[in-house]
Amino acid sequence: MNRFLSNLLIAVAIIVALGVVAWVRLGGVHRPIIRDTSERVIQKTTVTPSPRLGRTSAKPTETSVSLKAQAPTRDTHIASSPAAPVSGVSLVQSVLVLASLRCPPDAPNCAQQTEARLGLGFVSQDDLREAERGRAEIEAMGRRPPPREELVNVSEWRHINVAEATPGIIRVGPAEMPVADAYSLLAWNTDQRVYYFKRYVRPDEVLTTSSLNFGALDPTPFTGVRLTLRGSAEFASLRAIVHRVPSADSEASSHFLQLAQVIAPELTEALLTAEPIAVTLDQPNTLAPLPPDEAVEITFITPSEIESQPVQVPLIEGKIVDAEVTLDEIFPAGATATIDLQGILEIGDTGKPLAQATVTRDLGGRTEIYTTDERGTFQVYALPMDRITVFDVQTSRGQLRRPAVPERWSFDFSPPLTTTGSVVKARWKIPAYRYVVLDLSSPGARDALALARLPYPIYILEREVGGQWQLQPLDFFDATAEEVAVAVLETGRYRLLLATSPVALWESQPVHVTEKTLEVRTRLANESAAHASVRLRVVDARTREPLVRASVVIGGSHGSLPPLRLLTNDRGELEIPHHRCDSISLWVEKKGYQPVQRTLSSGELNGEVEVILAPEERAR
Repeated sequence: MNRFLSNLLIAVAIIVALGVVAWVRLGGVHRPIIRDTSERVIQKTTVTPSPRLGRTSAKPTETSVSLKAQAPTRDTHIASSPAAPVSGVSLVQSVLVLASLRCPPDAPNCAQQTEARLGLGFVSQDDLREAERGRAEIEAMGRRPPPREELVNVSEWRHINVAEATPGIIRVGPAEMPVADAYSLLAWNTDQRVYYFKRYVRPDEVLTTSSLNFGALDPTPFTGVRLTLRGSAEFASLRAIVHRVPSADSEASSHFLQLAQVIAPELTEALLTAEPIAVTLDQPNTLAPLPPDEAVEITFITPSEIESQPVQVPLIEGKIVDAEVTLDEIFPAGATATIDLQGILEIGDTGKPLAQATVTRDLGGRTEIYTTDERGTFQVYALPMDRITVFDVQTSRGQLRRPAVPERWSFDFSPPLTTTGSVVKARWKIPAYRYVVLDLSSPGARDALALARLPYPIYILEREVGGQWQLQPLDFFDATAEEVAVAVLETGRYRLLLATSPVALWESQPVHVTEKTLEVRTRLANESAAHASVRLRVVDARTREPLVRASVVIGGSHGSLPPLRLLTNDRGELEIPHHRCDSISLWVEKKGYQPVQRTLSSGELNGEVEVILAPEERAR
């Protein structure tokens, strides 16, 4: 009997299990779903003229949710903090997103010009904690804490496909997207100048479904300006700086800017940074989409960087307004007077063209670049007639070891008072280099160079002025084992100094550089390279023991030469060669000893000098 009851219970359990499985497969278990956002009722708004500047204002009924209310909110950021994990629990790996767009009236092939993006929004844990910390303070002030949907940040905008579903209807998606806290659907048609926007914030609950339908969306027309430029002013080109004139309620405008960065990033960037944008003279210029501000203020800039008077254009939300600008009324007198330049660059008095040189001019933060051809010619258009234009030249030596002209040079163009045409020809001579070459092949020069320690040898150029030798800057020099060539620009009497240390200098024989000089050679005045030396010995003040690897900084009287740092050997000694010096300054130091500064006079520059370092006193 017990065996019979056991078998009966097992059979009943199997039948119950099979029934549950069949019920589940036949749909008996209904899982919760994401409510379709298309269920949100969006009614048409009543548009009435605004008494101020012709703008329109939207007045929804009490039960309606206007499209303006669905416009971008603070969470719609183009560039925001990295996405944090979603707040709610997700039982799915992705969400299938789809929507429908109603085409504007009389818009054939509207799907071909329509683009769509889906913004993935997340609530970061940091923002949640910050909101929770400030909740008590906000409630104490009688205000409500920010709802969760205001903490959503769009971390990225993803492309989503569009296609024509039926005449007048565009299908968006379906597209598989990652699970997020919120989704912002943005689509636009720049040809029809309309956009679509809708946002869905997922409730903070378990996500068990994988579909999200935004429903059917109506187009919202762009706000913008259509500029037509007229007048007698003639320019090769124009640029414009567009400034916002926000309304008293500027929140909606600021929010729309974040969407405009997706729709028209270049125009929006120019609006935010005041960077000039190019405008055309032969056809209208449409600036859209713009935020629904009070107005925009436009300043035009000529190629010669002359700014016009600002022009303010009132905006009407949801409309491209027409504005006509007469250029010769907004620019100052003389702004229309320009001239074209044909410049020629030559190498000094040689008559040879300076080819492949880069010529630039600065236009208030923007640089225009020109390049000379094989005849040394460059062309510049629309130069202002009322000011001097400064040009900078950058040259290239090409295959030459020694450049023929300076690497950089500047020159000015002064417009003539009268011209015989619209093109002016001007010629500039870039000064040619002449070279003073010091021969280092003699035994004396080699012996002198053998005394050098890094950063030496150093070469110094001097020019005789009023009977005195004066230091000259070195624009270019070329040093080899056999010679060193130094470039000079002015005529005169020159000499070179070879320095192997701050206290050892050899001078060359003076040479004359004339207008016809291309290269003049010289040698050391003292070919024997005879030099003297002083032996320095550093010892301990108490023990009289030599101090090994004591640091000795050596300086001379020639101000342009850097000091030389050397170390004493294992006998605490250091030999200092010198030539043409009257004194030597020393700074001697070693760790654990008090440093000593000393100057050796002319009577101490031969033989041996002892420097005594006293140990530092230890704190008791």
